[in-house]
Amino acid sequence: MSGWRLSETQFKVKLNNPGVLDLNRKGDIAYVELGTPGVPHAVARYDGDLWADADCIWDHMMQLRHDPAFPKGANVNFHQWVGENEVRILTFERAEKMVQVVANHLVNGNVVAEYTIGATTK
Repeated sequence: MSGWRLSETQFKVKLNNPGVLDLNRKGDIAYVELGTPGVPHAVARYDGDLWADADCIWDHMMQLRHDPAFPKGANVNFHQWVGENEVRILTFERAEKMVQVVANHLVNGNVVAEYTIGATTK
């Protein structure tokens, strides 16, 4: 992955091409591996308030991280569209921690699947 600073607050990021892209790996949960060999991600759209519900969905995200549908384990990413060009991403990393990200203009390392799903369902 390469990145360039465009201004004080804007960056351009070239993401790795997905080695695996399965939009329905487990129901409406997609599976993406960025790069080859890839970093595994399980990705789903979240219809509630992602930030407000973060503590309530932690256990569900941890269970998905270890779900047999994701044999390598997976970073679990829930995303919520909050504007035309803005998505919130809540990630449960394989390292067993939670990360909240607001990706303006869809520039984030986890966005390939979120954008692919969002572009077809938002």
